[in-house]
Amino acid sequence: MSNGLTEKNGLNAALKHEIASGRKNVQRVNRCGYDLISKGNGEERHIEVKTTDKSTFARRWLEEKEYQALQTDKRFWVYLVTNANSKPEIHELDAAEVSRRYKRTVKHYWFDFS
Repeated sequence: MSNGLTEKNGLNAALKHEIASGRKNVQRVNRCGYDLISKGNGEERHIEVKTTDKSTFARRWLEEKEYQALQTDKRFWVYLVTNANSKPEIHELDAAEVSRRYKRTVKHYWFDFS
């Protein structure tokens, strides 16, 4: 499957996951360093969704805007969606956990999830 379809499937899985978790007000956003804003259960999350059709992640890049959001936004989360094209699984990481795992390279930032 194409990367575009995998990404779409991962975003759809994240949307469904948020609604199933009781956060009913979920919307797609663009060009702000994350993909979704989710509100409910007394909290607001700004969620960057990373997807793969594999069962695990080894590394994943954050683009500059995503990294800036990580550094400045306490409501920033990364959702890792594995098996996006078959039976999606969501792995939630809050800003503190993502920061603990990040490694910096030129222009990109990667996280070690092994």
